[in-house]
Amino acid sequence: MQLKSFTCERCGQNFERRNGKRIYRFCSRTCTQLTIAPGNRGYRVLATKWLVEHGEDRTIEMLAEHMGKRVAASIATNTGRTLSESSRKKIATSCTGVANVAKGKTFVELYGARRACELSQQHSDVLKAGYASGRIKPTARSRSAPTFRGVRLRSRLEQSAIEMLEQRDNLEFGVDLLYEHPSTFVTWTDRYGIDHTYVPDLLDVKNDIVYEVKPAWQVANPTDDMLRKMIALGSTGRKHAYLTDTEITRDLVRRA
Repeated sequence: MQLKSFTCERCGQNFERRNGKRIYRFCSRTCTQLTIAPGNRGYRVLATKWLVEHGEDRTIEMLAEHMGKRVAASIATNTGRTLSESSRKKIATSCTGVANVAKGKTFVELYGARRACELSQQHSDVLKAGYASGRIKPTARSRSAPTFRGVRLRSRLEQSAIEMLEQRDNLEFGVDLLYEHPSTFVTWTDRYGIDHTYVPDLLDVKNDIVYEVKPAWQVANPTDDMLRKMIALGSTGRKHAYLTDTEITRDLVRRA
């Protein structure tokens, strides 16, 4: 499917989606929640209704369950899908030319353990120098990642976190709330002894706090790399914290 352009009815941002027929009214879940008309079963309407009926704690749990069911349904729909024969033929005919000897191989398999370690370190050093100088900036992971006030973010959860911090802590994005600022970059070492550059998401300049935005399930079950990154960030002496979708939803409910 081709990308189609839309304009958010709430914030006025232009955004793109891959969809054949559907018309998108809002660029993010936050804009949907803040704008959706009463009577429609949007998260804001559900939150307002459940808050009266069940109280704040139970409302948070019910919203998390509701969102989880939607995610599970989406995963179930997409899991196990296979490419059509026509798609396979297109891929096969497009992958012609000089054979890539490195395809499907790791650095260790291609160069040997010692040379692979040297190349990884060189790559890490170049990236760190580029990040420190501002010459290199981390790119968004997805073509559908939002652009918020001229800054390309990595996820819509990050946009929701920014909007929450602006309202809750009276911050202004781009002034005292900075995105992936070079002063927050830290070096961390993985379990194989290789150094990497960790790029935290947000810097609250006013309160000198560094935030990492993650889904609650990832924070509850952190990977070894996540733990090492936060330890490295803590070793700088800077205050730091996770911002999760659960916390953002809880704040939304309080302001509903």
